[in-house]
Amino acid sequence: MKKVPVGVDNFAKLIKGDYLFCDKTLMIKDLLNKGDEVTLITRPRRWGKSLNMSMLQHFFSPKVGLEETKDLFKELNIAKIEQGNYLQYQGQNPVIFVSFKDVRESTFEQTIRQFSALIKNLYREHQYLLDSTQLSTKDKEQFNKLAL
Repeated sequence: MKKVPVGVDNFAKLIKGDYLFCDKTLMIKDLLNKGDEVTLITRPRRWGKSLNMSMLQHFFSPKVGLEETKDLFKELNIAKIEQGNYLQYQGQNPVIFVSFKDVRESTFEQTIRQFSALIKNLYREHQYLLDSTQLSTKDKEQFNKLAL
């Protein structure tokens, strides 16, 4: 019997675990076809916004944390579309995903510290960019300052 994913907001965990799952991967097709510069996704609490954002992160990024993402979508609806070959976009771009849902500090100063920790963790997660030829020496120096 499949588990109910109460509180699971990580797409890879949902797919790799034995969880019930409503395949919403066709949302990726819609986003790609629209070509909007900005997409605003508003829904009430507990509607799956974080999970959908995690799905997008896992689709477009080659890695999330230390995990490769390439095999997560091969059995899902996005892979079954005959025209369009949407899997060509899978894993092609690093994705910066920031969620503030766990920031629940009681003072402004504590909230700023929590935001700072989130940003530093993002820099650490994307340290592979330091090996990239896309960043200048100055960019890499700034990257290292912010990651500390």
